[in-house]
Formats: sequence, C-alpha cells, structure tokens
Amino acid sequence: MVHATELRPTKLTERFEILRPLAAGGMGEVSIAYDQQQGDSCCIKSIPLEVDPVVVQRFVAESSVLVALEHPNVVPVRAYGVDDDHVWYAMDRMETSLYAKRRSAGTVDAMLATRWMVQSLAGLEALHRRGVVHRDVKLANLLLDQEGVVRVADLGLARHPQGSVPYRTQGERGLGTPDYAAPELFRDAANADLRADLFGIAVCFFELVTGQPPSRFVLHPIEPVVLDFVPDAFINPLRIIGAPRPEHRYGTAREVAEALCRAADQHANVHGLAPQGATWMHEFEAACPPLGFKAWVQARLWHWGLR
Repeated sequence: MVHATELRPTKLTERFEILRPLAAGGMGEVSIAYDQQQGDSCCIKSIPLEVDPVVVQRFVAESSVLVALEHPNVVPVRAYGVDDDHVWYAMDRMETSLYAKRRSAGTVDAMLATRWMVQSLAGLEALHRRGVVHRDVKLANLLLDQEGVVRVADLGLARHPQGSVPYRTQGERGLGTPDYAAPELFRDAANADLRADLFGIAVCFFELVTGQPPSRFVLHPIEPVVLDFVPDAFINPLRIIGAPRPEHRYGTAREVAEALCRAADQHANVHGLAPQGATWMHEFEAACPPLGFKAWVQARLWHWGLR
C-alpha cells in the first residue's frame, strides 16, 4: 500500500480541467472535471494534506485499492496523486446513487432491488478477495453508472489487510453509519469481518423494498414486526443475512447473492413474473469467477437450473 509521502507530485491540470464543484462535506470535496486524456468528464475527489494524518492515509489506501481493481461492480479510479497541498483521485462519473433512487421512487420493486443487491455483492466479493472489508455499506455508497449497473464506492472507512496500511482502527471502537451498521461495528470495528458488509446489504434491501427508515431494520431484534413489510419470500433470507450475531449470517457475498436470487425466483413464481435468479448469478460469476470446488458446483447447479 502506498504511503502519502511516496506519492509523486502530480498537477491536476496536466490531465484534468476542473469544471465545477459538485459536493463538499466532511474534510474533502468532489468536483466535475474534463479528462483531456480520455476525452470525457469525470469526478475529482480531494482532501487537504493538513487534515488528520490517518484520514489522509485512509484516502490514499482507498485510492490505491480502487486504481488497481478493475471490476464491473466497483467504481473505477483513473489516477491519483498529490497536487500542492491536496491529495486527490479521479473516478468515472456515475449517474446517481441507490439512495437517490429510493428517495425519488419511495419504494423499489423486489426484483429490481435483488438485481441491484447482487451487483453490489459482486463488488463486495471483489474487495473481500483482496482482504478489504468496506465497513460502510449503505445506499449512498452504492452508485449506478451510465448503464444502470451498481458500483460499490467510498472505501474511506474500510479495513485493509494487516500490515498493508500504516494505521489500524483502535480496538473496541465503533465505526460506520449508525442507521446501517452491523452491531459488531458499534462494539469493535477493528475486528469486524466481511459479514458486517453482508449485514449492510440486508439493511439496503430492506430500505429499498419497504421505504422504511433503515434504522428500523438495524433494531429488528427489538422490533421483529418490521419484517412484515418485506415480501414473504425474502423474510427468512433477511433473517439470516441481517442476523444480530455474525456467526448466524451467511459467510460470503456469494452465499448472500444465491439466497436473494432463490428468494426472488420464489417471489416471481408467486406473482407470475419471469424468474431471473439464474441470469443474475451468471452475471455474478462472470464478475467474480467461482473459487474452490464447492463454489464451482453451486455455479453449475445455477447454470443447469438445479439449484
């Protein structure tokens, strides 16, 4: 992993022309820019070097992971570097976020929500295979590109493999967005594993199909009636994906994708819709080829319609 002091000073204007500011918040800002090398518009995200050194190193870690990871369900980063007193990276311009889609629509059809979550899970699987745990899965960090494909974004709170970054999250310290975070992220984020990301997918699915505040799902062990808002076929999978204890959840993003696809097919059969689970799992496998014999067998079962 690259350290901030190792970044080559790179003038943004050597390649990018800043067109206008897009958003500002926290410690950084995002601008729309024209990429003179690729001949299209993109987004520049930057933060000042004078902020908390850990924040700067998290930003550099995020940049270096994303620029090295070319995946159809992860936001593409084109370049990154240091320009005077800012560290920056350039990413492809996205169309919107799932949060904005949910806000404008109120609720989202369960079949479409499943497809979006399977695409999100493919992006998370790619990160998990690199030892990265996102730790901030929420609708605002799941973006739609120009073709309507979901791409996972914002690794600002991610946990990276031991020894790959010059910082560690302090033990017994909470992290994440409260309305979406798994219980273990509140207790001890440093030791939360990829199952915390899977919990976030359950919350996102719940919010999309019900229009309910995501915090209601996070508190669902206290208020179990909240699952009555979910289409019947998805209730049991969500109980597992969003179980309060990580050991009671599925263990991989692929397992969650399979569970949601099976539920979507059941939902489709009940409502006279065309089952799409095999198609979505084929897309998942194309983005994340199966690892190991068990995953390969499961992929073949989906392909043959025997899952």
